[in-house]
Amino acid sequence: MLLRRRCGEAEQDRPCYHQAMLTLIIGTLLGFVCSLLANVVTGPLLSLASRHRIVTLLAKLPFVADRRLSGEWEVTWTVSSPGYPTTNTGTTRIQNCLGLIAFSTTSEGYGSAREYHYVGRSKGGIVSGRWYDPGPDAYYGVFQTRWNGICTGAEGKWVGWASNGSVKAGDLELSRRRDAD
Repeated sequence: MLLRRRCGEAEQDRPCYHQAMLTLIIGTLLGFVCSLLANVVTGPLLSLASRHRIVTLLAKLPFVADRRLSGEWEVTWTVSSPGYPTTNTGTTRIQNCLGLIAFSTTSEGYGSAREYHYVGRSKGGIVSGRWYDPGPDAYYGVFQTRWNGICTGAEGKWVGWASNGSVKAGDLELSRRRDAD
């Protein structure tokens, strides 16, 4: 039996329960403290990683970057709005690392070019995340797409909320540009 191990030559006849119990208690406490620290640290790290700029910077590190999605992509989204064309298309470079995805696109809306940042998590062929206008007008929303089997495209939906309270939704499509690589 594990707990009936002998301690030393001077105490050959006495079982060394106290050492085994002390090891068990210290191991349990250490596991609890590590678990607590992981839970406390994980939230802020994931929150920080959900920022477009952080994902873009991380993707430049060769030991964490995922190059399967590198290259130029075409982003197409549709909307029914008086200020935007029905179909909006732009090109982007996807930044991908540690299961995080980030990209930006520019579209003409309400008479001027507007930049939109997308940042999300990729898991099991599905990317879920948020998008936002970094400008003062604060148009933002969420998106979800599913990659095709060979990662040359993705299709999904977006939903957006404007500062005036209106809600819009439409299709979102990503396709790899073959002529640019």
